[in-house]
Amino acid sequence: MTRKVVSVPPDATIAELVDRFWAHHFTSFPVVDNGTVHGIASVQQVHQVPQERWAQTRVREVMRPLSDELVIHSGESVFQALGKASRNSLGRLAVLDGSRLIGYVSLKDITHILALRGRPLPQPAV
Repeated sequence: MTRKVVSVPPDATIAELVDRFWAHHFTSFPVVDNGTVHGIASVQQVHQVPQERWAQTRVREVMRPLSDELVIHSGESVFQALGKASRNSLGRLAVLDGSRLIGYVSLKDITHILALRGRPLPQPAV
């Protein structure tokens, strides 16, 4: 889990979001305003906006609003995180303690933890 989370404000433009993608080499960012996570903005949303509209379109207009599938709470299991991150099409989760953002975790982070613990990954049902 990344504890020093790079986020983007909801009022940022898509052009500013694209600059952050380039600067940090990430594919998504939590959207945070005054300490509250409102959603997640990803490269997929940028592709939905014509480039000539990037300077006028705000992140809040295209972000995925925060939902249970985008969040894992401290104390939940790594297997719960694996399930959510596998299903949400982002492969990432905002980690919350109550309503406070304390981290950002990827599928890669989750599978790395499971490998270190020596636990096999759950097999899909046939």
